[in-house]
Amino acid sequence: MRQHSQMANFVRSLGEKIAGYFKRPAVGRRAAKAFPSLFQRWWGTLPAYLPFYIILPVVFYAAWYGRQPSTVIMPFHLPPENKEKPLPFSGDAVADTLQDAITSIRAEAAGYPPLPPCDFPRQKGLPFGGLKAEARGSFEVRGPVTVEVKGISPEALVSAAREVFGKETYISGNVLIVPEGFQLLAQANDNGPWMTKPEEISLQGLRIAGCELAEDILGATNKNVLAAAWLRRRDYARVIDLYGDLPADWDDPDALNNLGVALRESNGRTDDAVSRFQQALSLRTCYHHMADPFARYSQFLQRECFPEGHYNLAIALGNKGQVQESIAEDRKAIEIRPNYAQAHDNLAHSFEDIRQYDRAIVEFHKAMRDGDYAAMTGLGFMYGKGLGVAQDYQQAMTWFRKAADAGDSTGMANLGVMYENGIGVAQDYAQAVSWYRKAADAGEEGAMTNLGFMYEKGNGVGQDYGQAVSWYRKAADAGEPMGMNNLGGMYEKGKGVAQDHGQAVSWYRKAASLGNEKAKENLKRLGEKPQ
Repeated sequence: MRQHSQMANFVRSLGEKIAGYFKRPAVGRRAAKAFPSLFQRWWGTLPAYLPFYIILPVVFYAAWYGRQPSTVIMPFHLPPENKEKPLPFSGDAVADTLQDAITSIRAEAAGYPPLPPCDFPRQKGLPFGGLKAEARGSFEVRGPVTVEVKGISPEALVSAAREVFGKETYISGNVLIVPEGFQLLAQANDNGPWMTKPEEISLQGLRIAGCELAEDILGATNKNVLAAAWLRRRDYARVIDLYGDLPADWDDPDALNNLGVALRESNGRTDDAVSRFQQALSLRTCYHHMADPFARYSQFLQRECFPEGHYNLAIALGNKGQVQESIAEDRKAIEIRPNYAQAHDNLAHSFEDIRQYDRAIVEFHKAMRDGDYAAMTGLGFMYGKGLGVAQDYQQAMTWFRKAADAGDSTGMANLGVMYENGIGVAQDYAQAVSWYRKAADAGEEGAMTNLGFMYEKGNGVGQDYGQAVSWYRKAADAGEPMGMNNLGGMYEKGKGVAQDHGQAVSWYRKAASLGNEKAKENLKRLGEKPQ
């Protein structure tokens, strides 16, 4: 009892001390009644207004989340049951697959590996450092309510608020049985309809159809996210078709930026890309360079800055040979975002182009510091060529291996070159093939060509013209000029394919149009014009 009494006295004493902070100094009983503290006034209203004080935070919660757009995916309607051929999935499963597919595409757009169900085998995407893909709103499958208060759940309140603000959209759909299998037909209350191609009636067919329908929906509701995902897959033509010919007064800088990337990576469209990047930058006003009092709000104001636009413009200008202009744009990007690793890496390459090797090495180290592992490959190249440092093949091998171990495909390919030619290491064709294969599987086009050459010559592998043609074709389809030239050579000589002069000339011309000198020589030897 004594211990309980002591604890009670301690709590009472502590409570009196805390309450004292909310009381005005003693000025007499009459004055105290005449001038109660603000807290005392509020405390006096609590019994009468308690329901209001409980409802107020709930209303704020609903209003806050209610202003955020959301799309509710309803369970799909199924056709009448066919006992002989029952569907292996339910309407709820279709809705869940569609939601997962949209989440997968959004993750891919943000630079993460694609998630199920849209993690189909495909050429590895490029690690673009300048894409803009803000996911607007959420997609959800309305599930069972888990928390209710007198029949009102937080989900229901938010849903009601979204309806008031016009922020909630519903997608409903049907599973249609067709001779080829099934199709998904979906409709939003403000968009659509969308219909997928026929797929076989199976869970794999549902995955494919779900991903196709997710792309259709994002193409209509959030093109920037879909464009970013396609850019990482190198589907540049689809991105250009998605946006179409945006007018000169288009006011979406993210769309202009993504379109610019697609144009830049498409052969011969650099001028168009520069125009789109400049148009995007003209729509953003950046205050990061302003003096006080704005400087203290720089993090807020930099939301309007566009380092990605400056970085992408720098690459395009560099591709045009305007190196000084490219350096200026990279510096703008870094001024806005000092830890912009890709901008540091691109700036290093620009300094390398104008033979300022010391400054290039500094920028490669900054890029590495900020997480750009490709900069390790750049450093390895500098050591291999003796640019800004004493030529040291062992150091080159060290940096290429670090880059390769970090997952950089160019570093892997360069390791293959070192092993193939015995530079800085004993010549080892088997090791060269191993690293070329790893790089090719990671999407490195040059490694595909080199691997094809190893198969053609039988170096490190059994001679196999069919495999050589296969790898040359993969490289050519990815836009690699030497792969196109070598594929033309296989057609000319009838190695691994039927001899075909027309196909040989066609591939030589494609390679020559990209500046491949060997292809130009081959066309001249055959008496053919480049075009």
